[in-house]
Amino acid sequence: MDEARASQLVNAVVTGSNALLQIARTALRNHKSLAGSGHYAEKFHDALVKLTAVEKLVMPVIVSIDGFDSGPLQQNLTTLKSTIATERARVDANNQVRLLCETEILPNIQNLTGPQQPSSEMVLPSAVLAKAPTYLQRSLLQANGCYERRWFDASSVMIRKLIENLIIDVYEKHGKEGEIKKDSDYFMLSGLITAILHQNYWQLQRETKRELPEIKKLGDRAAHNRRYEATKQDIDQIRSGLRAAVDDLLHLAGHK
Repeated sequence: MDEARASQLVNAVVTGSNALLQIARTALRNHKSLAGSGHYAEKFHDALVKLTAVEKLVMPVIVSIDGFDSGPLQQNLTTLKSTIATERARVDANNQVRLLCETEILPNIQNLTGPQQPSSEMVLPSAVLAKAPTYLQRSLLQANGCYERRWFDASSVMIRKLIENLIIDVYEKHGKEGEIKKDSDYFMLSGLITAILHQNYWQLQRETKRELPEIKKLGDRAAHNRRYEATKQDIDQIRSGLRAAVDDLLHLAGHK
């Protein structure tokens, strides 16, 4: 379930609980029962069915939030769905549902709907970037995930992004990022690779020097060539060189 859909369902829980409260209040003012087959009973039942359907969809996401106890939420929803609860109890329960959804559940939805871990790590093992910043780890996760799903163009682009950010990190680590900028913007990968291959500050490994242009070539073709489609073989050909280059850049950037 993606973030937008999960957020939509959480908001639907708030909407549904409020609908039950309002129907119950109106029925109380008119001295009508929520049980049986009367007008208000049927409206209450319809709203209850809608809310229950939403709960079934979103509750697996909610209960997976680390450190969040879903018990109070479910208890308050039970109160709202009761045909015999008092008005005071319903109001309190509705307030609690909204509070929990808006302050504890929605802020955590993004973390719950991030990229899933692929079952294989064919591009690079995630352990290689174990001490690297999250943005680098996410690029590798997506490169591995796209490869696993045979989305080789997308995997190539994520490999390109990983190398691009690693080179920037090297320059930032040593306070020399101004050398890879034009008008306050970082160079594209072509400029970054040209810069790092011709600098005199760090001794790049021989394999890194050889492989960086090949990695760039693959990423550029996948990202910019309309008629080019990367294949498994294309990525497999740069995998061993990629590992060496990534290790080299990680050390220079202080991430190892």
